[in-house]
Amino acid sequence: MKRIATILVSGFVLTTLLGAAVSSAAMIYFDDFADMEGSLDERTPPVTTDNASWDSYGYLSDAGDDFLRVNSQPRSAFLPFSPTSGFLYTYSVQLGHTGGTGTSWAAMGFNLNDSGGTTQQFNDNNGLGVVALRQSGNFQWWAGPELAGTNVTGSVSDYAAGQFYDFMLQLDTRGSDWTLNLYVDGNQIDISGGSPGMSHVYATPPNIQRIQLSNSATTAIFDNVELTVVPEPTTLVLLGLAGLLLIRRRPV
Repeated sequence: MKRIATILVSGFVLTTLLGAAVSSAAMIYFDDFADMEGSLDERTPPVTTDNASWDSYGYLSDAGDDFLRVNSQPRSAFLPFSPTSGFLYTYSVQLGHTGGTGTSWAAMGFNLNDSGGTTQQFNDNNGLGVVALRQSGNFQWWAGPELAGTNVTGSVSDYAAGQFYDFMLQLDTRGSDWTLNLYVDGNQIDISGGSPGMSHVYATPPNIQRIQLSNSATTAIFDNVELTVVPEPTTLVLLGLAGLLLIRRRPV
């Protein structure tokens, strides 16, 4: 009976550990700009990695705004990010506009450069997998680099100036081919370019160096920038082995 009880308890512990490993994500960056006043440049986010700070020009947050405004265009802002194989990365940003009805945009995505380019837009500065929200409420996604490759268009529901909309890119580097998924307000968007499934496939892993914000209008606003990572499958294997050892080493 003790042996059975030990196995049941150990199994419960193992299941709990595996569930935590699958569902929990480590945060690399988070910035809600709540305590920010003045320029974004060289600001250290509330949650950061290796004390990394923003590289930008022309992005401001005034006292009481609690979100990021733009005071000039075209501009970009970056945080360093170099993904490696074996992980699931999620990059999310809330995008919006204070006004306008045209095609000018606020955008988020990845970047292939490791320095410079803050006075340029993603479309002339090696942007990759970038999605842009236009003043009209329409959005467009490009595989990249820049405006090359597959592009997809759509629109957000119930668009209104002054409101934020959730955009999320999920980069999966756990397979031989890296894949990218796009979600808008929680809905997955088909960016496969006609291939099976809804993911875009990068047959050659791109040399991503940074995450990026970009704009083509001073109406662009940004909030709640977040980058997380989920442990690779190897972590689950190690947890499984630990659980087996726990079962074997417990006395009868």
